[in-house]
Amino acid sequence: MINDEVDFISTLKELFVKQVRKRQQHNSSTNPMKTCEAIIFTAHFTFALIQCVGSSELKLIFTQVLYRHGERTPLSTYPNDPYKEDAWPNGFKQLTVEGCRQQYELGNFLRRKYSKLLSKSYKSHEIYVRSTNTSRTLASAACNLAGLYRNFQPEPIPIHTVPEEEDFVLLRTGLPCPGYDLAFKKDSRKVFSKIDEANEDFFKFVSKMSGIRDASTKSIGRLVGALEREIRNNFIMPDWIFAVWWDPTMGKYRTVYEMLYDINSVSSLEH
Repeated sequence: MINDEVDFISTLKELFVKQVRKRQQHNSSTNPMKTCEAIIFTAHFTFALIQCVGSSELKLIFTQVLYRHGERTPLSTYPNDPYKEDAWPNGFKQLTVEGCRQQYELGNFLRRKYSKLLSKSYKSHEIYVRSTNTSRTLASAACNLAGLYRNFQPEPIPIHTVPEEEDFVLLRTGLPCPGYDLAFKKDSRKVFSKIDEANEDFFKFVSKMSGIRDASTKSIGRLVGALEREIRNNFIMPDWIFAVWWDPTMGKYRTVYEMLYDINSVSSLEH
């Protein structure tokens, strides 16, 4: 019964992929806005296929694990920040000690979860590690592998990468999707404008104290990013920071992207 079910699902998936490819070819020539919708639907359908088969009846023989880098230092900061790049041991955009610990713990978790797939020490035919070509992701992969193999690996494990412009597997998140771009621009303009208009005095205060010219919801991203990481790493903050950080407007800012990136708005781009 299980073999028949797997064969049926494989056949169904094969037919579906063919239809999606035809649909994408048609959409790209007639309506480029629908290209993303087909890709998103493919992901949902694949997940549905996986759920069709009872996991208790199958043996795991292969897995793919995709994870983000660990805690990092700020990408940049705001003009009046007392903590410039030299306040961080490795500078901006780098993995922190805490980020390495997070990845080590994740590696431990993966070892427990997939212990039947992996030998205690590294075997090149068992695992292939791929990272984007940035310092924090490469360092994250190394910390993760340290947790995955713990003390059983005497030699470095290869971490593969390619230049950014050639990375179509992990990094091409900026490929154009006209439908999504249009929806994001429309929604963000509407949400940002409402917050800015309702909190004019707040943003004037932020401009004065931070040095950000004409601060607005759209322009204070680097301020928020820097503050989050400085507070998390126990930096001593100027008094005005706490007035800003606990202001309700800042709370609105920290949640606004969750609204704008809501998967429902992304997956309904067929119209």
